[in-house]
Amino acid sequence: MSIEKENSSKREIVISEDSSNVFFPIAPKDFTEFIKSLLGKPQTITKVIEGCFEVKLNDLLSVCELINQRVNQQNEARLLCITTKINFSDNSSVQLGSLEELERYNEVKSIISESVNLSLEYLIKFADKEKPEKQKIDITFLGERVSREGISFDGSAFLIRGMNVGGIISIRIEHTARTWGLDIENLLSNFLNNLISEENKFKKFVRSNSERVSLAVGLIFFLLIIAGSIFTTNELNNNRLNNYKDFLAELSGSQTEQINSKIDFLTSLEADGTITQYYFFLTIFMLIGIIGAVIFGFWVETTADSRNSSFILLTSEAVKRKDKIRRKEKKKWASFILSLVVSIVTGVVGNIVFAFFNLN
Repeated sequence: MSIEKENSSKREIVISEDSSNVFFPIAPKDFTEFIKSLLGKPQTITKVIEGCFEVKLNDLLSVCELINQRVNQQNEARLLCITTKINFSDNSSVQLGSLEELERYNEVKSIISESVNLSLEYLIKFADKEKPEKQKIDITFLGERVSREGISFDGSAFLIRGMNVGGIISIRIEHTARTWGLDIENLLSNFLNNLISEENKFKKFVRSNSERVSLAVGLIFFLLIIAGSIFTTNELNNNRLNNYKDFLAELSGSQTEQINSKIDFLTSLEADGTITQYYFFLTIFMLIGIIGAVIFGFWVETTADSRNSSFILLTSEAVKRKDKIRRKEKKKWASFILSLVVSIVTGVVGNIVFAFFNLN
């Protein structure tokens, strides 16, 4: 049996005790305008939040409770439906039709939850409106792999490809009252931003400037090779000059004999091929330096251009995958630090070895 509450100044939305239907006290002459308010094209507010997060079942329940509290505090409202769509790694999906189904949800298959969409629809009677109007709120959580490949949800469709992001949270609010829509958007933004993990400042700088960092490392390595080559060349020339000075100091005999000895000494220096051999090895050393700079630059870039992943932890397999990915991320960062150390150490050791074989 349905009950209609009515007085001279206000008509309220009521629901029957023995059914799931909602009844509205609307006069026949107002019925057309009421249908337009439900089916008319609303305004839309959208926002995308990028970052790394871990979403669990309690987080989804919390955001639903938060929205319900705010909506019911401000206006005369009725929740029409809450639907939850979960997408999995095997290209399957599950759609839950109520908050109770979401609370009881427990996936038994060995699959990974990769994205989830929450959709809440309300019928709200605003104070400045004569009739209730439908409002819709969509919140979509995209994990790292899905955010790179792109995805489309009913009512919250968008496509993102090739972005270096750890995860994406999308907010879409279809409203007929802009102040209400902005208030809900601000409420959700504050809540969802708290789910984003703060990234280490140094890691963020390295990731954001991965190309420049890799170029700098390759350049530093090559400059070390050049500096070592210049040092070794100068030392070799100084050694030869000192040998010549020592030879001149030891010369004795007539002027003719001294001249002949100098000529013989210079001829022997050219004939032994030391200079030719040195410049041959120097050319090879410089080529190795160029190749090494490219290799170290590539190594640095591939390890620096990384960001922690995001996870939708609604299945046991998703939790296992998260632990595995986290270990890989730690190894990748350790590999970046190792690439910096190895590039510098290799440049220094290479110069020492080159100098040792050419100055002894």
